Amino acid sequence: MLPSTRAGQTGREERDDDQAAATAGNGREEGWLTQVVRILQLANPALTAEEAIIRAMSLVNVGNQAPRGEAEKIPKDMTSSIAHIKKLNEGNWHTWEPTFIDCLQRVHNAKEILYSEIAPGSEGYDEDLDKALVGLIHACCDNSPDSRIDTYTVRGSDEEAQLSSTLYAKLKKALTLNDAVKRAGLQDRIHTVRMYNRDVVRLGRELDSIWNDAAHLGKRFDKDLKKSTLYRCTAQDWFYTNSVDALKMAKPDCKYDEAYHTLAKKQQDGEVTGRIRGAARVATSTDQGEQGPRGRRDPRNPSAPPKCCACGGPNHIARNCTNNNNPAPSRDGPTTNPAQEASRKAPVESMAVVQFPWRPWTPMDSHAKEEQAHMRGGPATKRTKRKEQAPPRRGPSSRSMQMVTTQGLER
Repeated sequence: MLPSTRAGQTGREERDDDQAAATAGNGREEGWLTQVVRILQLANPALTAEEAIIRAMSLVNVGNQAPRGEAEKIPKDMTSSIAHIKKLNEGNWHTWEPTFIDCLQRVHNAKEILYSEIAPGSEGYDEDLDKALVGLIHACCDNSPDSRIDTYTVRGSDEEAQLSSTLYAKLKKALTLNDAVKRAGLQDRIHTVRMYNRDVVRLGRELDSIWNDAAHLGKRFDKDLKKSTLYRCTAQDWFYTNSVDALKMAKPDCKYDEAYHTLAKKQQDGEVTGRIRGAARVATSTDQGEQGPRGRRDPRNPSAPPKCCACGGPNHIARNCTNNNNPAPSRDGPTTNPAQEASRKAPVESMAVVQFPWRPWTPMDSHAKEEQAHMRGGPATKRTKRKEQAPPRRGPSSRSMQMVTTQGLER
């Protein structure tokens, strides 16, 4: 039994030596594995070569593994999504910043480190992550010759290792110099916004754009200001005045969204009602249009049917008159009145007789002329009597004539 056991041990050792030699020939990593196997066998002689190799390989995998906190600092899918963002230049910080921050939401404390809310040395600060984000920010910058973003991203000479928090703060300060001016412009825009054509939906979109722009600039406008602006713009229109007053009385503490949806519902109902009324109006006008004009009504007798001005017939006008005595006017030539035609055909003597429809007039006979002359004379008045009784007017006296003659001779 003993020789057989010795022979088995000798054969096993030879196989282990051959396997170790084969693995040693594969490279540097295999030689380190052989050393680990020997160390394990020396520490525990009961271990076989296979068990020692398994334990050594497990130690190699553990050694090559990064710590759990550093394994997924920035996942590959997140890096690829950030690579598709529009490159940062000197004019698009307000659109690039929120997109970049949204892509880093899954990275623990990345946003806080970028915003310097977690300072270096404090609890929760990760220096490796702070350094890893530097390359990511540089990769997001527009490095074309026309871009001036390199001026802000160049590493300073006095900085040995640039941190993402300092780079992010430098970019934000350099690219948002005019934020105060933009915020002031948005404040003025709130006071000048107006509603057009009773369109509450369009007004709501404009208010949303103002509030979103202010949020991108780091300014948080109050929601109550947004609601009061909505009330101010809609209360000037009579269509929404009652709705605004009812909202203020019934729900003084309501939110902006509730007030907006109420007024938008009012606009929608008004549009539907307007379409129904418009369709009914068109249908009514179409039915009446088939009948045509019905003539002119008498203002002194509104209940009477309308009559034609030419023949006096009911329910038609002179242009559409079918009476034989009053033919319809022709478009080819000028139209004439029947009374004018009759006067044109009459003799010249009768032209002196002017007939007025409101006062018939006939030639006066001799009796009428005498009566008219008597009426012109009239009864004698006091003034006429004084004129008759006054003495006749005399000419100039002889003395006055003599004086005139004397003056002429003296000259």
